[in-house]
Amino acid sequence: MDYLINHYDKVLEFLVDHIYITCVAVLVSCVIAIPLGILISKWKKLSGVVNGICNTIFSIPTLALLAVLVPITGIGDETAIITLVLYNQYVLVKNVAEGFDEISPAIYEIGKGLGYHKIPFFFSVELPLALPLILNGVKLAAIGTVTMATLGATIGAGGLGKLILSGINMRHWNKVIIGTVLCAIVAFVLSIIFQKLEDRARKRAQGEL
Repeated sequence: MDYLINHYDKVLEFLVDHIYITCVAVLVSCVIAIPLGILISKWKKLSGVVNGICNTIFSIPTLALLAVLVPITGIGDETAIITLVLYNQYVLVKNVAEGFDEISPAIYEIGKGLGYHKIPFFFSVELPLALPLILNGVKLAAIGTVTMATLGATIGAGGLGKLILSGINMRHWNKVIIGTVLCAIVAFVLSIIFQKLEDRARKRAQGEL
C-alpha cells in the first residue's frame, strides 16, 4: 500500500494504458470477427478454412507471435494490439457463428411467411437471437485480453504488464502484486459488465423484456 500511495500517478498511468489497449483490441477484434462469424454461419464451406486459420493462430505461443510481428510492426502498443486481435478471433468467430447457427430453422420459415426481407429480418430477428452468444464471446475475449495484454510489456507496450515486468526485473514484488491485483480487478469488472449485457440480451431474445 505504501508503494501504491507514493506512486499512485504512475500506477494510474499503467492502469489507463492497460484499459486503453484492452478496449481497442476488443473493439477491433469484434469489427473483424462478427462479419467473419456471420459469413461462415451462412456459407458453411468457408467455416473449415476460417476456423482452421483461427485455430492455428491461437496455437502459436503469445511471445512467439509478438516476436514475429516486431520486425513488421515495430515495438510498442500497436504490435501488442495486433497480437491480441489475432488471438481473439478464435473465441469470437466461433461464438458469433454458433449464435446464428442455433437459431431454429422454423424462425426463418416464419420470417418468410410474414414477408420479411433479408436485411430487416437480420437486424430485427436474427441478430437479437444471436446476441447472447456473441456477447458471451466478447466477454471471454475481453477477459483473455486483459491477461494477455500484460505480455505486451516484453516488446515495449504500455499497461500493467510494464509494472509487473519492472517489478520482476528489479525484484520489487510490491509492483508485481499491485499489477496482478489491478489486472484481476479489471477482468472482474469487465466480466460483470458483459455478463449483465448478456443476461439482458438473453431475456430480450426470450421475450422477457
